Amino acid sequence: RFEKELIGVYETLHDEDATDEDQALAQLKHQELLQMRELESLPKDSEVYQIKVEKFRELSHQRAQLEKLINDQKLQRLRGEFAEEQDWDELQRQQDDWVRDQKK
Repeated sequence: RFEKELIGVYETLHDEDATDEDQALAQLKHQELLQMRELESLPKDSEVYQIKVEKFRELSHQRAQLEKLINDQKLQRLRGEFAEEQDWDELQRQQDDWVRDQKK
């Protein structure tokens, strides 16, 4: 299971087309996967395990917060791009109408 997820993370980290946001999330996911692997190797009744579980929860929480922030930013960017496209389409329609009126 870890190997498949790690492969996906490595592909994102080495993908030249990946956005900075995707890279940041991939780095956090990489850390999270490594911590999960480490947790599986520890005895569950050990103090070290409990400490590592707490650190893992913190990292997972940070990743979730960052992922939400990044998704919110992407949504805002897409909304802005959509609004610009709508404005451009409206300007194009107005220009087409003006040209059509000039031909009459």
